[in-house]
Amino acid sequence: MKKNVLTTIFMSLMAIIAMAQATSLTIDCQTPGWLSYLINYSDQQTVKELKITGYINSDDLKFIGTLIEHYSLDGIIDLEDVDITPSNTMGVNSFGLSNQCPIRKLKLPKNLISSDRCCNYLKIDTLIAGGENMHVIKQYCFRKTTGGNSNNNIKNMIFRAGVDTIDNSAFSPNNQTLESIVFPSTITHIGGSAFYKCSELSAIKLSNSIRHIGNLAFRDTKYLPDTLFLPDSLEQYYATAFPLKNSQVIYIPEKVTKIFNNYETGGSNNTYYYRIYLSFKNVEAHIKATTPPEIYDYTGTRYGYSPDPWELTATSGNSLKGSTIYVHKGTKTIYESTSPWNNATIIEETVVPQTIDIETDSITLIPNESKQIIVRVYPEDADTDVTWSSSDNRVATVDASGIVLAKNKGIAFIYASTTDGSNLVDSCIVKVIQPVDGVTLETHSLSLNVGESEQLYANVIPVNADNKSLIWTTSDSEIAEVDIDGNVTAKKRGVAFVKATSDDNPIATDSCKITVLQPVTGIKLNYNTVELHQIGETVQLVATVMPDDASNKEVRWVSSNESVCMVANGTVVAVGYGISVIIATTVDGNYIATCTVTVVEGTDLLGDVNHDGEVNIADINAIIDIILGGNVDDQTRERADVNGDGEVNIADINAIIDIIINT
Repeated sequence: MKKNVLTTIFMSLMAIIAMAQATSLTIDCQTPGWLSYLINYSDQQTVKELKITGYINSDDLKFIGTLIEHYSLDGIIDLEDVDITPSNTMGVNSFGLSNQCPIRKLKLPKNLISSDRCCNYLKIDTLIAGGENMHVIKQYCFRKTTGGNSNNNIKNMIFRAGVDTIDNSAFSPNNQTLESIVFPSTITHIGGSAFYKCSELSAIKLSNSIRHIGNLAFRDTKYLPDTLFLPDSLEQYYATAFPLKNSQVIYIPEKVTKIFNNYETGGSNNTYYYRIYLSFKNVEAHIKATTPPEIYDYTGTRYGYSPDPWELTATSGNSLKGSTIYVHKGTKTIYESTSPWNNATIIEETVVPQTIDIETDSITLIPNESKQIIVRVYPEDADTDVTWSSSDNRVATVDASGIVLAKNKGIAFIYASTTDGSNLVDSCIVKVIQPVDGVTLETHSLSLNVGESEQLYANVIPVNADNKSLIWTTSDSEIAEVDIDGNVTAKKRGVAFVKATSDDNPIATDSCKITVLQPVTGIKLNYNTVELHQIGETVQLVATVMPDDASNKEVRWVSSNESVCMVANGTVVAVGYGISVIIATTVDGNYIATCTVTVVEGTDLLGDVNHDGEVNIADINAIIDIILGGNVDDQTRERADVNGDGEVNIADINAIIDIIINT
């Protein structure tokens, strides 16, 4: 039982400690190889999201891999603004992993020049890569290697602006986890078999900048729209660049000059797909042109034609196996003819959607917040509805009218798709951030001496809040200053309040009362020596504690020989003859000042103001000092009233002069 109780207490303490450790860090590393020194050990164990800027090397990448494989780093790894020394390249398994490790999002450096299967052993929900330096995504760059657990798994792929070429077999074969791709407006070339056999790929955002799509580029994927709209800038087309299915319509841009009509096999009989639909925009211009698009079969043999009317005839013994061509004029009219292709006739009229566009590319929400997303389909009279979907319903959901509801912190893609078979898709990135609910300081009252400093610490609630930045302020900077990190410096005596306020939520705040004390630096007395001449005679000692604004001016008094003198609050009373040292000690700092008091037996002489047993010029000086405001004890002032008129003035000086002359 005792062991169970101790275990429970220990686990509770560990949970409390873990709550105080970082789950999100931003590190600026200016010295390659030093990343592990910039993250303390406790944070290494708990960090789930990591953003790095500056300069790192291969050792730093392997350190990141350690955080992924052995600790908690499974959220966003943001390396966008990193330079990897010495060559800005990443090689096979740069993170040095030995087992499959999941992460939500990986942003490779924008300045990266090349990456050769650097993501091996990673199971990535979203990968963002490429840029002006890595404008070509090379062969096998993100290819899934075979065997063991070394396969990388990428669910959503986003290419940055600057990428213009995807080489042959960049992702193929067997990237079964890839579900969506977003191409930038800079893309011009997608190589053959680039995404071949990416069997789960179903959402592709093509860019109208693409001029070339290679053979089998998207073959054996789930991208199977009933109507395929190819990019307007496309210059040649392979019929098997995308998966084919019966009754599929493919809209070919007018810039296409060559169509490669590759054959398809299937089943044990190795039979052809019996129907392939091809469609041309602005068909009148093509029909009247002397060089309409050339059509090739899978052997590379070109079909012949006569320019007007457009008539295509199979050559070299090849035929189109009963294929049908649909010819599209503008956005209104579809024509059909069968092999041989001549004398096309109108078969139907329709308005076909050409583009779909979500008005905003990205939105940021907090949990339980909702926002309407507006989508436009062009032309506006196109007869189609739009369906909505989310890539991750745990992060954000979307209803049938395009209203997005944020659920949990993270990133999701919201897709809008046409329902008429054209399979036009546009997407919007939804980032759900966790706002700050509160700020709690670990200390609410602090006393400091002038010149001292102390660090204040604040806990941001909840621990997974996105923006944990704090704004530190002081109510009186002349008393206490505070820097941007919560380090307080005492300036002068007084009271000030230091406040920590969330940068994300200005009503989330907490404060600490700072009491600044001025310590004692020394003490001095008004007399260093005093001589008393009779029992009961007193002298007042006055202690001056320094500096003037010292917080505690309390003084302790003591007599070294109480048989000679007694002292209370600085008043010294002679109780016997001899010598005693009066000691004044400050309570703050124990600073000491002393006065030696000698009590001697003797008689009082009239005019002996200073009580030295003689009447002379020294006594005249003593009276002058009293007249000028000097601080003396009552006995000295009484002796200075030589003529006994109750006042100390020039008459007493004259009386002393008479005594000196007459003796």
